[in-house]
Amino acid sequence: MATSLGTIERQICVSSGQTFDIDVFVDAIPQDRDLAGFNYLLSYDPTKLQVNACNHNMLLMSQPGGILADVSDNACKTGPPDTDGTLLAGAADLGPTSAAEPGGSLGVLGRYQLQAVGSGSSVLTLSPIQGFVADSLATFIPVEEVHDGNWTPQYGVILVDADMDGDGANDCTDPDTDGDGFPNVREDARESNPLNAASTPEECDGLDNDGDSAVDEGYPDTNPGGPKDCMDSLVDTDGDTLVNTADADDDNDGFSDQREISIGLSSLAACGPDNWAPDLNNNQTVNVLDALMLPPVMGSTLGGTLAIDHKYDRRFDLSANQTINVLDALLLPPHMGKSCTG
Repeated sequence: MATSLGTIERQICVSSGQTFDIDVFVDAIPQDRDLAGFNYLLSYDPTKLQVNACNHNMLLMSQPGGILADVSDNACKTGPPDTDGTLLAGAADLGPTSAAEPGGSLGVLGRYQLQAVGSGSSVLTLSPIQGFVADSLATFIPVEEVHDGNWTPQYGVILVDADMDGDGANDCTDPDTDGDGFPNVREDARESNPLNAASTPEECDGLDNDGDSAVDEGYPDTNPGGPKDCMDSLVDTDGDTLVNTADADDDNDGFSDQREISIGLSSLAACGPDNWAPDLNNNQTVNVLDALMLPPVMGSTLGGTLAIDHKYDRRFDLSANQTINVLDALLLPPHMGKSCTG
C-alpha cells in the first residue's frame, strides 16, 4: 500500500524476460515537516534491466486534494521504456498545502516496473538531485540514510538467472551466493554482505573482515581505548598465564584461534552459539546429533564447482582445510558427551 511498508527485501531473484515491481520508499518524514515532492535518479545496469513504467500516485497523493505533476523521464509517462541505466524520477503535489502529506508519514514514493533483459546481477542505486524529498515550502528535507546498492550491506540487488560464484547453483537458490563459505543467513545475521566474497562476518583478528571500515567491532575490550582483547598484550582471557597476543588458543577450548577464525567462530569465548567448534547444532552439548549434521555437506569444497560444493559451510569444516571430509568427523569423538555452560 502507498502509506505502509511491508518486509524490506535486500535482493530479489528473477528470470530473464520477467517483469516485476520494485518500490522506492521513505520510512519517516520528520514530524515538523510535510511531504510535497521528490526527485532522484534511479540507476541500474542496462545490460540486465530496463524500466517499463512508473507509478508516483502513491504516498504523495494519499491526502485529499492532491494534484500530481510528474516531472520524470518518458518511461514514467507515455513511454518508451528507459534503457540507458539512469531513470530521472520526480513528482510534485501542486494542490493546496492541506494536500501535502503530514509529518510522520511513511510509505512508497514510486513503484517501478522493471524487466530483466540479460542474465547476471544489477544493483539499484539512488542519487539526489540536490535533495531527495521536499516540503510544501519548496525546501528540501534532510535524508539521513539511503539504503541501496551503495549501502553496506547492499539493498536493491536484482539477480537475473545469475550464478555469482560459479558453483553451478542459481543465485536464487544458492544458500551461499558469493561462495565465501558463509551461508547468506549467517552473513545477514552478522551484518556482512552475502553478495561480496570479500565481506565476511567480523572476527577479532585486527582486520576489517566485513568491509565496513571498523575493526573487531562487537568483541570484548577489557582495556578501553586500546585494541580489543584478542590483540591486547595485557589481557589473558582464559587465565592460563599466557597473554592473548602470545596464546594460540585465547579461550582454551581446544581449537586454535586461527582455526576458529577461519570457520567463523569466536576465539574469545569457549561456550555458546557459534563459539564451541564441535557443538555443530549450538545446543552446548556434543553428541550424535552433531555428527548427523555432517553427511549432507560431506565432500563439499570451498570454491569448488561440483554439484555438492554450493553446500559448503565453514561452520562444519572443523579442520579448516576448506573441504568437509572424514577429518572433520574425527574431531568430534574427543568431545562426545561433553557439555559447556556460560
